[in-house]
Amino acid sequence: MLIAGPEWGPAPGAPARYSNHRRYSSRTLGKGGVAIATSDMDDPYVVANDSVVLVSHRHDLSRFWNGGALSAFLTTSPDRKRSIAQMLFFFCE
Repeated sequence: MLIAGPEWGPAPGAPARYSNHRRYSSRTLGKGGVAIATSDMDDPYVVANDSVVLVSHRHDLSRFWNGGALSAFLTTSPDRKRSIAQMLFFFCE
């Protein structure tokens, strides 16, 4: 996903199927997408929050919260047919 400001100009590609963000016009391009802001990107906090929504997490296999108390390691076999995710949660007082 490429996220660009309105200075980018008209977005290439076909309209995205899930283009329902009120501050961006989304297009499908190759295997990814382009989201062009419809107004100036003045607030970096809003842009950062919008990027999470635009990129989406619907295909994530797992999500972690409170990452400061977590160590996670993913190991995959050479043939890439098997994987193991090792998670260690810890807390120190």
